[in-house]
Amino acid sequence: MDGGYDLTNGTLNVGISSLTNYGVINFPGNAELAGTLSANLNNGYVPSMSNVFPIVTFASASGNFSYTNLPAFATWTASDPPTSFTLTFLQLIPVLTWTNPPDLVYGTPLGSAQFNATAASPVNLAESLPGTFTYNPPVGTGLFASNSQRLSVVFTPTDAVTYTNATTHVTINILKAPLTVAASNTNKTYGQTVTFPGNEFTTSGLKYSDRVTSVDLSSSGAAATAMVAGSPYVIAPSAAVGSGLVNYTINYTNGTLTVNPAPLTIIAQNRAKTYGQLVTFLGTEFNTSGLLNSDSVNSVTLTSSGTATNAAVAGSPYSIVPGSAEGSGLGNYAITYTVGQLTVDKAALTVTANAERKTYGQTLAFGNGSTRFDSSTLQNGETIGSVTLAVSGNGGAATASVAGSPYTITSSAATGGTFNVGNYAITYADGQLTVNSAPLTITSIAQSKTYGESLNLGTTAFTTTVLSNSDTVASVTLSSLGAAPTATVAGSPYIITASAPVGTGLGNYAITYANGALTVHTAALTITATNQSKYQGQTLTFTGLEFTTSGLQNLESIGSVTLSCDGAEADALVGSYTIIPANATGGTFAPSNYGISYQNGTLYVSALPALQFNAQGHLLVLSWATNVVGFSLQATTDLSSMTGWSPVSGGVVVGDQNVVTNTMSAPCAFYRLKQ
Repeated sequence: MDGGYDLTNGTLNVGISSLTNYGVINFPGNAELAGTLSANLNNGYVPSMSNVFPIVTFASASGNFSYTNLPAFATWTASDPPTSFTLTFLQLIPVLTWTNPPDLVYGTPLGSAQFNATAASPVNLAESLPGTFTYNPPVGTGLFASNSQRLSVVFTPTDAVTYTNATTHVTINILKAPLTVAASNTNKTYGQTVTFPGNEFTTSGLKYSDRVTSVDLSSSGAAATAMVAGSPYVIAPSAAVGSGLVNYTINYTNGTLTVNPAPLTIIAQNRAKTYGQLVTFLGTEFNTSGLLNSDSVNSVTLTSSGTATNAAVAGSPYSIVPGSAEGSGLGNYAITYTVGQLTVDKAALTVTANAERKTYGQTLAFGNGSTRFDSSTLQNGETIGSVTLAVSGNGGAATASVAGSPYTITSSAATGGTFNVGNYAITYADGQLTVNSAPLTITSIAQSKTYGESLNLGTTAFTTTVLSNSDTVASVTLSSLGAAPTATVAGSPYIITASAPVGTGLGNYAITYANGALTVHTAALTITATNQSKYQGQTLTFTGLEFTTSGLQNLESIGSVTLSCDGAEADALVGSYTIIPANATGGTFAPSNYGISYQNGTLYVSALPALQFNAQGHLLVLSWATNVVGFSLQATTDLSSMTGWSPVSGGVVVGDQNVVTNTMSAPCAFYRLKQ
């Protein structure tokens, strides 16, 4: 045995000082290899690529070393050819330095402040190694709020002969971003009830496409009974609902609800009296307009110069002035008082012929000595004995027609009784004799249709009650708002009205119409999610427009649908995923007019393309698969700005690979596949 070695406790320690100066152990016979092989480089010596050190020679060998302890800053191979055990130096391993970045607030994309790893030679840490740093996730990525999220880097040295690739990772904390949700101020009039749909708010601080779709809003001022005196009331927001809100610390800001006084009008009631009468106001002779809830006006002060017994007719009418209203809840109103009138009239007497009615074909007698009259304003309980009555057009005869009705009944020559004609200004008022038509009811028959259809109602879809003699109803005009193709399901059922009957003898009937009902049924509508594709690592954001429809009526449109898919996130694995549509909204259509069915789509997630580097002599060969769609090769010589990337031309297709060949004698360049 010769050379420098030290075999202690099952460990063979070998020192290597140069390619020709290293420890060697020689066995002339068979060598049993076991234990641990440990090698050290002495005096700062660093081997070159592919240097071979046969540290053990033998005629034959059995077994192998259980462990090898070789310098960690490089890669080695250990092998035992037929007559020796050799160590082969391969490449140096770059030393990567990268510390955990400071915490970021959600909404700040990753950039150079976080991606600042450096590479150095393991034999000279002061020597910065040129090469490419590939970070995952890439620059510009926005992370969700969470602690200890992993960032990794792969360093590819420019000198791929001397150095091998190296990788490391750090962690970063993404803090929740502040978000303010402020209730919007509003107002109402006392007595109104405010209902909050949940969209009366503003936000400050949302990032990316995150949004707040609704919040719970509550206020003690929303009730119809909320008083003006308590205004303004607090509008308290809470329980925000939306997308991405787990990434925020939400601060809720109250709004105000102002209750304004409701208008209330108090109107003094008009009064009339005969000269010589005394009028006394009780305080209740008024009307109101605008009272709400259980509020009330119990009394007002009423004054008028016309109440005295000596108030002259010439001064009539006199103003009745209201004021000083008393009641409950009146602090919630802006009160307007309206003056009434007190009229002083002469004593008057009116004799009115009674109104008479008969059915066509009956006979009714008129003449003197009749008591079928009415008198008013007789004083002191006086009476009239009789009057003379006459009717126009021989309306009392059985032949009087409905067309001639009503007939005028005139009264005259009041006489008898206890009254004195000289004490009154008598006015005779006519009465009327009405010849009533026979009753006839025409009823529209119920019909139905599907939303979007235009319905012809026809002219014969009706029934009638019994007609007299040989009279007939041949047709009617039928109309309904529901007949139009745009008539909605929500408005159903619609009234079918009949009018303008055509027939014989109908002038002798009092025709009434009974409405029918037109029912509008929902139309079938199918909404299908459109198939999508993406690469693994990408996040697919749905705009709500990735769908097709079948069955929309009246040229209507759908604004958007809610689309969800487990594969839309960046961490989705390669494969196919179901796209589920739901909640169609917006556009010009109304969901209530349709029976909606949703059809799923498919999202296809493909693996990200890989860019291969291969050094062939002084040439650098770059290649990637031809089935990669939408990616192009770009290059830059300066990574500091990340804006100097330019397309690389000259590529050819070799088999299933796109291939670009560049000379390595050119200036240092960096390459990437960019979509």
